[in-house]
Amino acid sequence: MACGGGSYESSVTAPPPAPSGLVVDIGLDQTVILADTINLNAAVTKDDLPLQEIVTYGWSQISDSGIANFSSPTAKDTLVTFTEVGSYVLKLIVITDNEIVNDTINITVNLKAASVSDLISRPTT
Repeated sequence: MACGGGSYESSVTAPPPAPSGLVVDIGLDQTVILADTINLNAAVTKDDLPLQEIVTYGWSQISDSGIANFSSPTAKDTLVTFTEVGSYVLKLIVITDNEIVNDTINITVNLKAASVSDLISRPTT
């Protein structure tokens, strides 16, 4: 026997996906001089523990100042040099079997390091 007339709608919202726990951190923004080679060391963890699964790494440049040259663009850690003075944004993508995360870092490349005399204003005569 059918119960009453009309219709009944139910609105069920799926819960948001659980956070993956996979985290990549390539450090704080840096200022360097053009001749420097810098070492970028990534910390990759899952649920606050060192990552134990197979991972693919990929370093890239996402700004257009000059060219950032990576010594090991598919390794977790890499050395990088720059072709021109300017601001660079570099990105590391970390890929596991079921997750993709990334981090970026801003690098400011100056022609030379600031000296004490550059930082002190001199009186003009």
